[in-house]
Amino acid sequence: MDLKRAAQGYSALSTDVRLSILKLLAKTGDDGMASGEIARRLDIPANSLSQQLTVLSAAGLVMQERVGRNVFYAVDLDEIRRLIKFLALDCAGARVKGVKIDS
Repeated sequence: MDLKRAAQGYSALSTDVRLSILKLLAKTGDDGMASGEIARRLDIPANSLSQQLTVLSAAGLVMQERVGRNVFYAVDLDEIRRLIKFLALDCAGARVKGVKIDS
């Protein structure tokens, strides 16, 4: 992962709202969740949610799929793993006590 991509990913995670969205979607699994359901569960106005999902999508942290009139969002766990690996290996040199990351 290059520095610019990592910075975009970490920047996307820099708000409590986007972290809450990511946490909810991570618990949802591969099927994801419709944007309306995300808004309802997190009590976020639809227009605000749309902006937050756009940031997460642009960073590659969530994927979207249109099914009929609904758009479903799911976490891209591979991209999350790449971000963690970047921070642990490239930045910290895996010197974080107790952390083991498979290369």
